[in-house]
Amino acid sequence: MTEQKILIKLAYYYYKLGLTQNEIAGRFGMSRQRVNRLLKKCRDEGIVEIRIAGFSESYIELEGELESRYGLRQVIITPEVDGDQLYDALGQAAAEYIIQNAGPQKTIGISWGSTMYKMAMKLPALGPFPEMRVVQMVGNMGQLDRDHQPDEVTRLLASKLGASPVLLYAPVYMKNKVAKFTLIHEESIKSVLDMMPECEMVFLSVSGIENNYTYFNKTVIEETFIEELRDKKAVGNICLRYFNAEGECVDAELHKLEIGIDGITLKNIPNVVCAAGGPVKYQAILGALNGGFINTLITDKATADYLKKQM
Repeated sequence: MTEQKILIKLAYYYYKLGLTQNEIAGRFGMSRQRVNRLLKKCRDEGIVEIRIAGFSESYIELEGELESRYGLRQVIITPEVDGDQLYDALGQAAAEYIIQNAGPQKTIGISWGSTMYKMAMKLPALGPFPEMRVVQMVGNMGQLDRDHQPDEVTRLLASKLGASPVLLYAPVYMKNKVAKFTLIHEESIKSVLDMMPECEMVFLSVSGIENNYTYFNKTVIEETFIEELRDKKAVGNICLRYFNAEGECVDAELHKLEIGIDGITLKNIPNVVCAAGGPVKYQAILGALNGGFINTLITDKATADYLKKQM
């Protein structure tokens, strides 16, 4: 029998009839190790071509490339959509991630915004997880829509999980550093801030500088703070901690007024799950990846393609 026929027959026995490598070795009178090498040769020479149904539609290869390049635990890519549909798609994917991963964690954190609200809304009732705590990671935000406020998103997620919400009863920014110092040493605030490093998983999004421009106009924050961030080449923020294109947190006066998780603590969380996408967030997402803020990324196909081009 020619080697070509041996290879074809081996492939038939293994892939079609489902025989084990040991069974094939017995039939051919060769070692199992040789069978293994010949089966590999079948693939290398194109005698066997493996096709995974749905592979091209599921973005598995692109996800794997991004995971390897950016050192991520997992990348989940949704189809390319625009406008509010993007929030829906990312929120749905993030909700499915929670369904698959919620359970053993004792403490999880949640940020704010449209994507986090959509995630919590699309999550079915799970649990109950009576020992789980859902911690609000940043203070509340003035005139921001009620549904997107950090405390409201925290309550909603906790209710879906049958968990206890841990709310941060403070504004995200104080008027001055003295007022902030006084407030963060109040026991009700301090206890929440002290709990943040205990989070095993955090769900959040990222934003660019201009994404938050409208928000800042609705609060007591002055335009000079935004100008400082631009001058220092900030490209985005994660939990309102601003960073540059290399992912380095910028030394901004705004951070000295903020009440919420800081960048160092965030980087020490075992699994930071970021759901974000769209052209206005490209640079912010890339900067957050470069800075090592993210462990799991949920994004859309167009954003994933952009990130691949930066590799």
